[in-house]
Amino acid sequence: LVFLVLSLTLIVHNLGQLFKQNFSVNNKSQVMLWKYFNKVFSAWDFSITEGNPARIKMISIKRDLEEELRYTKDKNEKWSFKRRTDAYWRRFQVNVAILIMLVGAGSGIYFSTFLSRDARDERLKRNSTSDDSQLSHGESALLFLREMSASLIVTAVNLFLPTIFNWLVLKEKWRTSRDEVRITLLRTVFLRLASLGVLMAAIFVEIDSCTTTFNTLEPCKLPCWETLAGQEIYRLVVVDFIVVVIATTIGETLWNLTSKRLEWVKDVFGKPEFVISKNVLELIYSQALIWLGAYYSPLLPAIGFIKLFIFFYVKKISLLHNLQPSTRPYHAKNGKTFRMILLLTFFLCLIPIGYSIAKLKPSARCGPFRGNNHMYDIVVEKVDKSPSGLRDAITFLGSVGFFTPLIALTVTAIYYARTVTKAQQKNMELVHSQLVTSGKDKRFLVDHLRELASKLEEKEEEKKKLKKRKVAAHKNY
Repeated sequence: LVFLVLSLTLIVHNLGQLFKQNFSVNNKSQVMLWKYFNKVFSAWDFSITEGNPARIKMISIKRDLEEELRYTKDKNEKWSFKRRTDAYWRRFQVNVAILIMLVGAGSGIYFSTFLSRDARDERLKRNSTSDDSQLSHGESALLFLREMSASLIVTAVNLFLPTIFNWLVLKEKWRTSRDEVRITLLRTVFLRLASLGVLMAAIFVEIDSCTTTFNTLEPCKLPCWETLAGQEIYRLVVVDFIVVVIATTIGETLWNLTSKRLEWVKDVFGKPEFVISKNVLELIYSQALIWLGAYYSPLLPAIGFIKLFIFFYVKKISLLHNLQPSTRPYHAKNGKTFRMILLLTFFLCLIPIGYSIAKLKPSARCGPFRGNNHMYDIVVEKVDKSPSGLRDAITFLGSVGFFTPLIALTVTAIYYARTVTKAQQKNMELVHSQLVTSGKDKRFLVDHLRELASKLEEKEEEKKKLKKRKVAAHKNY
């Protein structure tokens, strides 16, 4: 729990720092103008000294400007009724197809947990009767695959369906490429989180049916369900690690080599690119597994750290040798989107952990909470055995009399902070308008002074001409 609280604190702190950096005047036209100014005059990195990095940076700036101009143009373009109807019909068809795929994937994940359970029960039965030696190598491998079926299906769903989403989003005729990226990102995040949710729901169904036998004389086939939950998430971590490493080292290398030597591969599939959104989502998924499994397997954060450490260097080597920069430029504001996704993922991972603590009966034969009806009962016992002053203080902190003023104070603080933020934004807009007005006044004064100076020069010129005429007339006289 300390690990989860620390993770939440770091995410919120990082997100708050990002909001401070992105705080600006709430004027879209002015922000767009500043954006173009920054890209034209401030986008170049003067620390670049070599030719190839300079060329890549030039291409990146060019693509970024092209994408911004195309986005502005496409966003302001007016579609005809026929075009809008065709786009809505295409999106309806694609969403129905994606919904069918999601239902099929969820059903496959749900029923694969029962296949894994049957294989586990079969192995336990054979081990108890010392009958495992009668299995051939093929039967042992098949039994192992059946045990790993849930993890394999979840990983396969998360590997192949996002690729299909990337292809289907092109058929929906969205206005801009930025909309395509956002829709694909939303669908991919929902897919990954839903797959974990279905897996945990299936595990909890099995656990709930098993915990009802603890008070009877019937032996339960699942004596320690906390270990089962930890094992399933650990399998997901291992399978995801193996798949990502193989896809990065072998898959991207073969793609790079074939795209260089076979022209039709390059035309059909293109060259392998480093897509930032895809890699960030893989990191978020890995972090979700760590959060989800830390409660059931305390050593899983250490294993996740080793996994992410290896991921970094494997992807770095593949990036340097096999990949090229993405044709879709990365937008700085996507960092805020990814952090919001990470925060949402964290809260969703707390749901199964909270359900385990509040609803499920701890295992009767293992674990620190055995013998209790709920996991939090041990906290209640410790509080009851504490000194009377400490017990009364803790009881008050958990009562309605404490939480009601706390919630009211929190709401008031949030409203006050929001009001101050709006006031600061209005002050910034007022200062900005004053600066603009001051600039216009200065420009008016400068123009007026130029006009006066030009009139004075004309008068001086007329005086000089008049003087020359008088001198010439005097000479003639």
